[in-house]
Amino acid sequence: MTGNQTPATGRVSSGPVGAIRPMAAAVIRRGDRILVWDDYDPTTGKVVAVPLAGGIEFGETGMQAIARELKEEIGVTATAARYLGLLEDIFDWNGQRRHEVYLVYDVELADREVYDADEVVVTEDDGSTYPARWRALGEFAGPARLVPDGLLDLIHDSTAGRSDAQVGPHPYRVASLQEPTAARFAAIFAPDVVFRSPVAAEPLQGVALVAAIHEEAHRYFGTPRYRVEHRRGAETLLVFDAELEGDLLQAAVLLRDHAEGQVAELAVMMRPLPVVKAFGRIMAERLGLDLDI
Repeated sequence: MTGNQTPATGRVSSGPVGAIRPMAAAVIRRGDRILVWDDYDPTTGKVVAVPLAGGIEFGETGMQAIARELKEEIGVTATAARYLGLLEDIFDWNGQRRHEVYLVYDVELADREVYDADEVVVTEDDGSTYPARWRALGEFAGPARLVPDGLLDLIHDSTAGRSDAQVGPHPYRVASLQEPTAARFAAIFAPDVVFRSPVAAEPLQGVALVAAIHEEAHRYFGTPRYRVEHRRGAETLLVFDAELEGDLLQAAVLLRDHAEGQVAELAVMMRPLPVVKAFGRIMAERLGLDLDI
């Protein structure tokens, strides 16, 4: 959506008259995307993208304010918040002069289902609702506007040179949920990726083989239900549940990324044993592999 398109929701923000409003804003990331909602100015027809934010109450810190707002508006808990900086915005909106000062935080959420959803419902104090959606940061390099002014630069500056920065779900998880094809997995795996499987005696290596295995695996157990994601430096731990022919499959995936961000090595652990053996037989038949089952 460009800066001159009218949103279907028609959400119009407002602010205090003749007063400076202190705000706390949450930069919530999913890869190269951030969670924003569309603010519409009916007097000009302009539309801008806004992060989830709210006013700071008297006696409340900025971090406390953003944690409260996220709980109230989308019902989630912030597990980590890193201060990014302060932004001041003076602008005209819907025929009103506004003056807002933002404390901006990079926020991680406890509820991972938010990262998997295409759209999140935001509920205001008066009961009104509107959608927040994931949008690529690259969109705001063109005519689309992200506010407050300076936020895009602040986000870019916060991740420059930080290869270990947590910026939403790992690309492996995103591919697994959105497009679990060999081509999509191949794009995130290093050419010589090493895969340690619970049904193979020796490590499997090479992007073509490992990507094909992942596509076939998702074909049989469907969309996984991720329970845990923990990242530290170049390593990420994912824990998920899935079903194989009606039986519960539980798995943990340990990923190690190389300096360029691709997955260089991954190890998978699964349970229970009967389901793991059934999974191994299916993969051996479909891919013609000699697996230790």
